[in-house]
Amino acid sequence: MVKKYLDCLLTDREAVHEESDAITYPVLTLPVEIISQIFWWTLPSGGPKLNSQLVEPLSLGQICRIWRQIALSTPALWSTFHIELDHRFQEKYLFLTRTFLSRAASMPLSFSVKTEAFMDDIGDVENIILHTLASHSQAWENINFTTSPKALDMLHTVRNQLPRLRTLELILDFPPESGSMFADAPLLRRVRLSRFGAQKLALPWHQLTSAHLDYLHKIHLAEIIRSIPNLVNLIVGDVYGTSVHVDQIPSPNLRFILLPGFFPRNDILSFICAPQLEELKIFLSPTSPYVLPLANPASMQRLSLIFLTSCIENPFVQCLTPMPSIRTLKIVAINCTPFHLLVAQLTEDLDFIPELQSLTFIALNDAMSLNIDTLTDMLYARRHSLLYFEIRSRSPLPDLNLRARELAAKGMEIILSDVLHVLDYDFGRPEF
Repeated sequence: MVKKYLDCLLTDREAVHEESDAITYPVLTLPVEIISQIFWWTLPSGGPKLNSQLVEPLSLGQICRIWRQIALSTPALWSTFHIELDHRFQEKYLFLTRTFLSRAASMPLSFSVKTEAFMDDIGDVENIILHTLASHSQAWENINFTTSPKALDMLHTVRNQLPRLRTLELILDFPPESGSMFADAPLLRRVRLSRFGAQKLALPWHQLTSAHLDYLHKIHLAEIIRSIPNLVNLIVGDVYGTSVHVDQIPSPNLRFILLPGFFPRNDILSFICAPQLEELKIFLSPTSPYVLPLANPASMQRLSLIFLTSCIENPFVQCLTPMPSIRTLKIVAINCTPFHLLVAQLTEDLDFIPELQSLTFIALNDAMSLNIDTLTDMLYARRHSLLYFEIRSRSPLPDLNLRARELAAKGMEIILSDVLHVLDYDFGRPEF
């Protein structure tokens, strides 16, 4: 009797399996290559965090057998990751690190390693993790170490073993004891350095093209810029010692400068001679000086001004150096209230850019009211040069009046939108 009952259950189970196998899931009809690409786009920016509860792409392999096979056969899914080392779950991090490195196969590796602030006590497992990463240095392509100098010094074995390295970011509490491990990296082009100057690090400076420099003394900043003759893209964060005089530095290949943050750094522009500069992005706040001295702005075509707080009381526009070559101006306001007054001031004081062709205003986290007639007067006055005008805000915007519609009919593109894009919040970097 029991056997007969079990046989019935087995028969029912087989029927369920056959019915399930007969179901066609649309996603499984896609070519494996397409599914692999979809998987790749599910990864978070900067790669999976190995210390999170849900680690992609491990979670993809838990859906079904086919997905697991696809994930395991796609090395690109495993070649980018982020590790935050602390004194907990060390064995788990070591296992995941080895798993990702193994499954990445021969793919170039992009990863970031972050340790607890001022962590001088490197545990045994953390030591093994760092040495495990170092043993794969031949595959390093884009790496970031936010760590203590002691942890970085443990990577001395990578010297002369970095044939693929293209991007190096070192964010340290203070300079390392030995900075020669990255001296031989034939493909290295991009660096980010924080808290120490060029004299503490041996790099192939002559081949670098992009530099992001943070928390440096002005003298050390100047040393690094002077050491990179082929510099194309420059980002400068917080700098101290700004009252120190620095002789002018020729940077003949520099095309892009970004000055983010709250602290004054505009004097940096006064000692950089960049005759080929094409784009400048600068963050402005009440603590920032509003004069933009630039040794050679004649080639500059694109200017972005990002307002961090309400600073419309300062007539900074009247202090700007005339920039007749500027064709594109973007104004971004973050918590800048009232934004419509800022727009009004800027539209009245644009004489420093006589040949402007494209003007964009973006208001983030701000209720905005605009006088469409004032805007239209500005557009009409610039109808001979201005080809594109756009305002984006979270708040509803007024409709175009008759005069503005006439300008649009004659070829001027005018966009008023209450939809913000993800890229509106990314002020930052060029495509290095």
